[in-house]
Amino acid sequence: AHHADDQVENLFLQLSRGSGLKGIKGMLSKSGLHIRPFLTLAKSDLKMYAHEHKIIFREDVSNKSNYYLRNFFRNDVIPLIESKVPAFSQMAIRSIDHLQELYPLIQDLYETWKRENINLSDSEIWIQKNKINGYFLSWFLAELEFHPITIQQIKSKLNNSGNLFYSRSHYQLAIEPDGIKLRPQDNSQSYEDHFIYTNSGSLKLHHGHLEWDFHNADIEINYTNPNVCYFDRKQLNYPMQLRNWHAGDRIQSFGMNEKHKKIQDVFTDKKLGLFEKEKMYLLISEEQVLWVCGLQRSDLARIDKNTNSIIKF
Repeated sequence: AHHADDQVENLFLQLSRGSGLKGIKGMLSKSGLHIRPFLTLAKSDLKMYAHEHKIIFREDVSNKSNYYLRNFFRNDVIPLIESKVPAFSQMAIRSIDHLQELYPLIQDLYETWKRENINLSDSEIWIQKNKINGYFLSWFLAELEFHPITIQQIKSKLNNSGNLFYSRSHYQLAIEPDGIKLRPQDNSQSYEDHFIYTNSGSLKLHHGHLEWDFHNADIEINYTNPNVCYFDRKQLNYPMQLRNWHAGDRIQSFGMNEKHKKIQDVFTDKKLGLFEKEKMYLLISEEQVLWVCGLQRSDLARIDKNTNSIIKF
């Protein structure tokens, strides 16, 4: 049965692992189905009681071996400290009691922080940058089974967007310019590559859908909607291609006199994070990028006074 000496040993063990409050507060006298009635009693008290009442007990022979770190603390470290501070174990138990009294308050604050700052949408978890609390973030990431070293790396890189981390429970975490985003790893996601052969049609995509239609030049054009794009039909050649972007892709930016720009730089200008980049599609004709869908069109196939037919996406 667990006793007070186990609490002190556990304190050293948790400190050696760099544990937070949840670890160093020690074992509770009652936790779920587990009841530990002897946590306030020292091992010596229990042994004395057993001898006085002639109760037979068994001691694990492995307890004498310092091969296990807990035994090293039990057999060497704690006795050495108590040779200088005789009441050390009792004082350590007092400190553990203080931590256990504090823990429910901190836990309530943590749950409040989660409710107010953990945002869920489209299977993603988002934490706004100015709402990040370092301690509560560590707690939350530990619940998602991020390794303690990984958690420290994440916290040290909160101002460096573009970093990606993984948890043992198969979560991905991306540090974005505006905060942190997490999502379950989806191994079903794959590279998409579609070809367009007709003047009208639709495609169902992993991230949304695409529709296109043929129109005469007298169609009313709305240039304010970034999710709609218009091209001069006669300047397009089929098949067109719709695919995910590649590193190194370039676009002839609208109004830039044939100058090309890296699409990665377009993403940077728009402050897109890692997860958003993965959702971006390119519309391509003859190996030239026509449109970064929903974001930026190219200077190709522009509509002018000579246009008499239009493809609207």
